[in-house]
Amino acid sequence: MPGHATLDNHAEDCCSMYQKALENTRHISLPPRLDGEYLDTSGLLLVSTQKQFLHYMEHAHLDSLAGYGKTKVVKKYRCLVCVKDPSKMDLLESYVQKKTMITHYYNHQTKQYRKHKPKNNNRSPSNANKWHAVKMRLTDVGDNQDERLQLRAACVSTPDAGANHPDCTLARRLWGIKISENPAKDLNVKYVMQVEVEPLTGRLHQIRCQLAEMGFPIVGDTERGGGICECHGHQHKWQRLALQCCELSFQEPQRFENTKNLIPNPQRRCEFRLREAWWTELMSNYEEGI
Repeated sequence: MPGHATLDNHAEDCCSMYQKALENTRHISLPPRLDGEYLDTSGLLLVSTQKQFLHYMEHAHLDSLAGYGKTKVVKKYRCLVCVKDPSKMDLLESYVQKKTMITHYYNHQTKQYRKHKPKNNNRSPSNANKWHAVKMRLTDVGDNQDERLQLRAACVSTPDAGANHPDCTLARRLWGIKISENPAKDLNVKYVMQVEVEPLTGRLHQIRCQLAEMGFPIVGDTERGGGICECHGHQHKWQRLALQCCELSFQEPQRFENTKNLIPNPQRRCEFRLREAWWTELMSNYEEGI
């Protein structure tokens, strides 16, 4: 569901539904989000009912992206990624252990991401200036928050496995029953693995693009090799992405003297975290053989 009203839908969005539920509230808005995944990201969503709080969070986001300020905003995202080369799984764990800052380069004109910044050339001397560094950090691999789920990764494509094999069952549950008998095999995906990401910059589709450049497209990211994750229910059909905002924290605002302006309270911090994603139960059932 979109956060704000779209050109063809002015009712089925978060702001409109909040406005309807809170009849006496004049102002409903969504403070800016770091990743720009307005349509596909699930999980935590921050809603503002006062313009002062909206402005406070706008400045907090800008300060966080710039790397300074007293209103540090921390957002973490839980992803289920496709593993096409199992030998690379250890690389992800090493990034977590070493707290490696993962850097790619983004061209705001072509919307492209690259692992290395293109070198300058004589024909286009300003070409190198169009690429901006985008950074993120992996904070966890697997699910250490849920006691039920102790999987490092789940196999979804065992050679010569029958249609009722647990690997094929998990694949169909993730990508959709009507897609294929074994959609993971069609995508050349061997395993799926949960990772937790903290973006350190804010660019369009940064999380999904950086993971795809590393060789780990997110389940449901059709454009980058993650396949079509199709769901059916209540006579509707929709696509979903295995990307969830799982943690959000920021300094609690307080009023500045007798004005309406909000400033950060250095003594108190607001912290929110989700323990499960929509795929957690599917992974748990796989581990239990259900």
